[in-house]
Amino acid sequence: MKLNAHSVYSFSSASRWFEDACPASIRMTKGMKGSSNPAAEQGTAAHELGEFCIRFGILPSDCIGMTFNKHVVDEAMAEAVALYVGYANDLHIKTGVKPELEKRVVMTSLGREDVYGTSDFTLLDVATRTLYNADYKHGYGLVEVVDCKQLIGYAISALDTMDAWSLVDKVVITIIQPRKQHVDGCIRSHTYTIAELTQWQSRFANSIRLAEDPTTKPVAGEHCLWCAKARCRTRLLHVLDVAYPDAPDDELTTTEVGIIYNQLDVVKRFISLIEDEQMGITRTTGVVPEGYKPVKSIQRAKVEDEKGLIEAVKAEGIDIDVLYDKKLKGKTKVKKLIPAKIANKFFIVPPGSTTIAKLNDNRPAIRIGSASGVFTPIK
Repeated sequence: MKLNAHSVYSFSSASRWFEDACPASIRMTKGMKGSSNPAAEQGTAAHELGEFCIRFGILPSDCIGMTFNKHVVDEAMAEAVALYVGYANDLHIKTGVKPELEKRVVMTSLGREDVYGTSDFTLLDVATRTLYNADYKHGYGLVEVVDCKQLIGYAISALDTMDAWSLVDKVVITIIQPRKQHVDGCIRSHTYTIAELTQWQSRFANSIRLAEDPTTKPVAGEHCLWCAKARCRTRLLHVLDVAYPDAPDDELTTTEVGIIYNQLDVVKRFISLIEDEQMGITRTTGVVPEGYKPVKSIQRAKVEDEKGLIEAVKAEGIDIDVLYDKKLKGKTKVKKLIPAKIANKFFIVPPGSTTIAKLNDNRPAIRIGSASGVFTPIK
């Protein structure tokens, strides 16, 4: 059976369609085309760089200036990907086993061939009866390794594809995320027994059963952030319920503000999808909401032939520096070019403002408010 590029039951979106989230989202988004964005394209470039370096034994720093997925490798990308390459090389040396990269794995144990994905890093160490599955995350969106359905899906599918259920006692899944702070570090691993993965296998089977049941109702929650369905009434009601809780008071309570704050990402995502949906309706039908009108968007002129522009300006005897606004480099880069004492003297870190982060962020918590009344006066 020839597989399409992407499975309907994509492991990367399993947290959305799993049994404890919204299996109905599979039915509701059927036929909708996936979209990309600059961050995703850059992530693909970073993955290609990592695969290239691991396969050919090259350091990412030696690839600065090379192009992957139409992105030029810069120092920041090379530094991030080096963590992934180092992990892969260290495990290769430790086990003596060559890893399989970007491996297509299929969850055939479900009795079907349409549940599959592409695992970044798969290594089967028969000597220690261990399977390693790792995934590189170039983005800033925090990914937890414990109960990560994407990695668990890859692990089960790898055991199926490699016919390794009888060869393995444990599976180690790993998230490598160099650009996101986490209290457990940039490389986070979790170990599962075969018995535990067998239970997860049953949960995947039940999730797909629910997804294919036309009576399964949609369920709104944080997973809505990753759903492309704009006209989901359940999500709309959820957003309204979060934004306008049914309370008799004239003002929101502190607790209610906290509840809404915790749902901001979902609310913003929903609003963005509604904007896109309305623009699609307007483009195809000309219908606009009352009080609005279709207008031409403002476009900025772009230079498609920068080299030609430079040559034309130089031919007029004009210094090409007039074309560019010079920008001072950041402290991290400058410290590699000039003495640290000079960089530390002129690059001043301003006082940090107070913000709110999730508990797994590795920044220490700070005390907010007055210390008055905390200490007993000394007599």
